[in-house]
Amino acid sequence: MTDIPFEELIGTLEDIETVLCEILAAAEQNDLDPRGTTVCSTDDPSQIDYEVMVYELEKTS
Repeated sequence: MTDIPFEELIGTLEDIETVLCEILAAAEQNDLDPRGTTVCSTDDPSQIDYEVMVYELEKTS
């Protein structure tokens, strides 16, 4: 996994949403399927580990 310094990019909840959307769009553009479950954990015991689920929403008309 590549370490990307997001500390300066993320300061609000809206920033989190923007970065997540950009990551998912980049995956799709690179023919990668981001759907599924990913565990995000660090070696730092002071940080929280997360499980992230990505699934495709049905389009509404």
